Amino acid sequence: MKKTGIVIFLFVTIILFRGAAQTPSVKMWDHRYGGTKTEEVFSLEHTRDGGYMLAGISQSGADGDKTEPCWDPSNTLHDYWLLKTDSTGVREWDKRFGGFSYDFLYSCRQTSDDGYILAGYSQSDSSGDKTEYSRGGMDFWILKTDVSGHKLWDKRYGGSGEDYLFTMEIAHDGGFLLGGYSASDSSGDRTQHTRGLGDYWIVKTDSLGNKQWDRRYGGSNDESLWSLWPTRDGGYLLGGVSGSPAGGDKTDALRDTCSACYVADYWLVKIDSAGNKEWDKTYGGVREDYLYSVLQCTDGGFILGGMSLSGIGFEKSQSTKGGADYWIIKTDSLGTIQWDADFGGNGNEDEVGNVTQTADGGFLIPGSSYTATASGDKTEDNLGLEQTWLVKTDEDGTKMWDKTIFTTGHDETSLALEVGKCFIVANTCMGDVGGYKTELNWDVSQSTWDYWVVKFCDSSVVAFVNESPDLNSLSSVYPNPFSNQLNAHFKTNTTVTITLCDYTGKEILRAKTNSTEAVLNTGGIAAGLYFLRVENGSEVRNYKVVKSQ
Repeated sequence: MKKTGIVIFLFVTIILFRGAAQTPSVKMWDHRYGGTKTEEVFSLEHTRDGGYMLAGISQSGADGDKTEPCWDPSNTLHDYWLLKTDSTGVREWDKRFGGFSYDFLYSCRQTSDDGYILAGYSQSDSSGDKTEYSRGGMDFWILKTDVSGHKLWDKRYGGSGEDYLFTMEIAHDGGFLLGGYSASDSSGDRTQHTRGLGDYWIVKTDSLGNKQWDRRYGGSNDESLWSLWPTRDGGYLLGGVSGSPAGGDKTDALRDTCSACYVADYWLVKIDSAGNKEWDKTYGGVREDYLYSVLQCTDGGFILGGMSLSGIGFEKSQSTKGGADYWIIKTDSLGTIQWDADFGGNGNEDEVGNVTQTADGGFLIPGSSYTATASGDKTEDNLGLEQTWLVKTDEDGTKMWDKTIFTTGHDETSLALEVGKCFIVANTCMGDVGGYKTELNWDVSQSTWDYWVVKFCDSSVVAFVNESPDLNSLSSVYPNPFSNQLNAHFKTNTTVTITLCDYTGKEILRAKTNSTEAVLNTGGIAAGLYFLRVENGSEVRNYKVVKSQ
């Protein structure tokens, strides 16, 4: 290519790149955490020291990244598993908590003393880390730790039936609000009779876990609470799924009219600081709709995120693209719909994770997708069977970009956070090395799950040549533009990995060296803009490079 052609090519490439700059296009790092059996992550937090907390369940013994064995010696039941990393995802410590039976952690938050509150449900009697006997089958179970993960206290709450905790938040007064599903009647810690088969049940505690009050909300069938949020007026928003007609605490009729389906609508309940119901709203279409995530927006309204199988009808204004899609609803502060949006491909999109509002006023929607080829709102093919799929919208629900997080396997339970111009994505992953994943699954048969976290950034925050110092050992990256070969030269023998990625962050080529030269043979790749990541274990640098032809 002539020099003029290179200039034109670079100009066009830069324009295209700037047009896609809002997408988190550059992968910074990824890490796998787990043991040789199953781990599943359900909670992700950006901690005050700049690191990350991941919490979920583990079935593994003391192996892999896990330093403590399950309390169940057969390793067939789950314990809570908490893992803390630094700002680059490097593991700092991990802790296991449980009893001799089944313990399932759903939520974890950092507390004002920099410790952690862990919340889920437990079938264990007094044993292991659990100090109180079960009330019935499953009970709510919370556990408080210090900043290093050492247990300070634990509490159990339940009735004579089954009680499942799915959500927890720190309350306005520094105590805790716990929520989930309860099939217990008035017994144990539950003070009100069931409305139907099962109800929303919340328990309010002080900062030491002492119960202050509890409330149930429901209709004549089943309700299950999946998300709650402390609102600015001192109350709380409760969001989940209802299968009940009007009656009891429910004022709206069922939307789901599919007689052959599991009946399910979004159900939103607003309560005051003492748990008194202020209003409730039902949203749905003619089929099943599952609400998993709620939060209050900067304008005082609410964003609701879940999964829908419904076409157009009732509150749903758009049809699905495939079997099941993401369905997002924006309301005002009284629950009146302002807009709704459906996102999907021609396959099935699974449960939406923790929908968050981003710094620009839009929304980040993480979830998972079985859509194998780009279609509908999905612009990239899956690499593995089921992949994490991110959708970013503006404040009016219009899609700005989407991103598929490539691995070779099956991924579930997707969570995402915005940190500056970067995004941290956590999921439960069965894949081995491939796509964006650089570390092996701890189970060599790849039949069990690990936690997996990956960080992507907007290109504007990545350190490029002439914009930041090189690695101390790096002499040069050449030639640039390159053709059939790209070289990294080091001043001394250095153990280094160099990775060439395309503009989406997808890995193209990789080489390792423990000498003064690392070489990538690039003859088989297309012309375009790429990023070269150079890492030596303690330092990472990223360079913008161009393939000329």
